[in-house]
Amino acid sequence: MSNRFVDRGVDNVIAPEIKKESIKIIEKINYPVKEDRLKQAEVAEMFDTTVQTIINWRKKGKIPFYKIGRNIIYSRSQLIKLASQNQDLVKA
Repeated sequence: MSNRFVDRGVDNVIAPEIKKESIKIIEKINYPVKEDRLKQAEVAEMFDTTVQTIINWRKKGKIPFYKIGRNIIYSRSQLIKLASQNQDLVKA
């Protein structure tokens, strides 16, 4: 009887930790390589706009982004591709 409680306790403690670590590993696989990463200020400069505009675009889903911990990053190559397909994002 007590083994079942121990097993259930182990499942409730260990399983969520394994899931968290698995998600972290999977997310890292999909992140852009370091040389391709941009911070919000760099993206704002790239698009000749403000950081607040970049934040608004991100929140509206207009530009792709990644989250590493608390940090928001962007892929330079993805943004270049997006800009070439969406001239509204690029100022003349």
